[in-house]
Amino acid sequence: MSLPLKFIHIPMAVLLSMAWLVARPPDLRFRQLTIDDGLSQSTVYDIEKDARGFMWFATEDGLNRYDGYEFKIFQHRPADSTSLPSATVLVLLTDRAGRLWVGTNSGLCRYNDSTESFQRFPIKNAPPGANDIRALYEDGHGNLWVGTYGGLYVLDIKRESYNTHLTEGLREKPVSGKPVLSITGDKEKQRLYIGYLGGLAVINMSPSVPMYKEVLAEDGGDGLPGTIIYALHMDDSGILWIGGNDGMSRYDPATKRFRRYKADPSVANKLSKPTVWKIIAAGREALWIANYGGGLFYFDKKKGRFKGYRNEANNPRSLSDNRLLALYADTSRPVPALWVGSVSGGVNAWFPEKQKFRHFAPLPGKPGLSNGIVYSFCEDARARLWVCTARGLELWDESGRRFIPYPDQTSEYYCITPAGREGLWVGRLDGLWRFNIRKGKLSRPFPQKEDFAPLRQAAVLHILREKETLVWLATRRGLVRYNPFGQTVRLFKHAPGDSSTLSANEVRRLMRDSRGRLWVATARGLNIFQEASNSFRRLPGFPQARRGLRGTIVYHVMESRDGQIWAATDAGLHRYRPDGGFDFWGEEQGLANHVLYGILEDDGGYLWLSTNRGLSRFDPQNETFTNFTVEDGLQANEFNAGAFFRRRNSHFLFGGINGFNSFDPAGVRLSRYVPPVALTGFRLFNRPAELPV
Repeated sequence: MSLPLKFIHIPMAVLLSMAWLVARPPDLRFRQLTIDDGLSQSTVYDIEKDARGFMWFATEDGLNRYDGYEFKIFQHRPADSTSLPSATVLVLLTDRAGRLWVGTNSGLCRYNDSTESFQRFPIKNAPPGANDIRALYEDGHGNLWVGTYGGLYVLDIKRESYNTHLTEGLREKPVSGKPVLSITGDKEKQRLYIGYLGGLAVINMSPSVPMYKEVLAEDGGDGLPGTIIYALHMDDSGILWIGGNDGMSRYDPATKRFRRYKADPSVANKLSKPTVWKIIAAGREALWIANYGGGLFYFDKKKGRFKGYRNEANNPRSLSDNRLLALYADTSRPVPALWVGSVSGGVNAWFPEKQKFRHFAPLPGKPGLSNGIVYSFCEDARARLWVCTARGLELWDESGRRFIPYPDQTSEYYCITPAGREGLWVGRLDGLWRFNIRKGKLSRPFPQKEDFAPLRQAAVLHILREKETLVWLATRRGLVRYNPFGQTVRLFKHAPGDSSTLSANEVRRLMRDSRGRLWVATARGLNIFQEASNSFRRLPGFPQARRGLRGTIVYHVMESRDGQIWAATDAGLHRYRPDGGFDFWGEEQGLANHVLYGILEDDGGYLWLSTNRGLSRFDPQNETFTNFTVEDGLQANEFNAGAFFRRRNSHFLFGGINGFNSFDPAGVRLSRYVPPVALTGFRLFNRPAELPV
């Protein structure tokens, strides 16, 4: 049994996208469905959703039904009159009764979901091209208007026969015998608009004898976007949007005025290619536009501005192809989903409710991160964001919406923290450095003497700055206490057989709690520094202690607002108990992955946890987890140790192997959308079988 359109677990968290309610260009991250996923062929001419919740894709090699997991392909079989009339499927329509109509290049048919077969409706004794179906539209009188390459036809759905008097009785026949490529209507005003090879016409569907009335002269005159009208869309305010082979036009039937929108690739806020293949609504204030060769465009109707989305070679979440043919908005979901069909890239799907996290990715040749391996973050004295990547520092320029890189190939970078108003402390593979923000240069802040060897010979993994006179360094060779003003250094190391020393030399993280205790997380356990005696108290591990710390590596230790101490290890999440033991949560309790790198607490008391399999949100009161994956917009499922940060505006940052995510945890909500359930197959002893009656 499959659950249509259920791509991730339930419950899932949702950032309520407002892109469908107000005219604001969204940040699109697509899921691509190709022949590798089971699609029969890469050219997708049309997309439709039926009454049962299945998605349908019209291709050059059959009709594809998608249940959110698998494809079922319907093909043309020459000896079977209940199969598709042709393998080339061009247009789809679900009528008001929930029935799926299918237009092919060899005729019209209707799908019967109980028998999974097709009933054909051929246009008999028709001129050449009449059964090459290009457009379908259901009017308010039970008629299905059929646009073909040989003219316009009308099917009486109830009688299942073509109604010739509606077309033969027309007073004017400008589309007679001409390819009809698009049809839409204004049901309230009883008008149909017909886009054809040569122009645009309107049919008056009043009780009197209907007649054609030319809206415009043919050959693209008087405001038409070219001589071939591919797309028609009537919006909620009664404005007709027209797509053709030379851009897009806006037509107001009340004033009979047009406005043209021509393509200009040199202007950022315009179409980049002339041909507009499809137009659909993006809420009340915007449109989605399939621009053949130019990609997808979001059009703000009030501002008259276009925002483009194109294929990016190094971005698997971009469009798979810029030559777009089909658009479908699934408005049955709480936040509508967008489906896009292309010439050679199959299907692209955008689910706003899954896109909860803003993604800053490395994009070569564009103003993104120059390196995708992110290890650390900090804000300087002016609240500007600095990102520490494996190969240097990056400053986020908020006004320019870009990163300013400070690349360095001489060593690997691990961590950063502020150092006064114009400086940053930088931890690298080759020790501690100070970065001068104004000059953009690194320097060693200490003498080149043997006493300072711990500052330049060991990799620095974390820096804890206390006041101006004390800096603690977590290094791979021990814990370092450094006074940059008095220029004094002391190294604390593990000594075998001495339990008052560090449990390991590799120190991963440091934390000073509200009681003044310095917690030291190492590659072999957790320690508390006893400053009066310069010694360490090692916390017990499991199984030596029944409630001991599980795992080996402690990646992070933090204190929540209620005074609880939390630890992230390679086994899971721990909470320190007053008796010296730990409460534990791992994968069996719902954590996304046992390797836990970082912990951030939001204003609601939830803990956000970065792992090797996505993010987890933990509710300490109910002891429950909500998990997120790359399908929700994460940079990747794998995050990095040390790459987590809470900004002054309470937004969270989590970094990993493909850039980092930024989000407001208060904006993440639980979705109440439950996808429909359909029985698509039955297995007996793991073999396909007929369903028992």
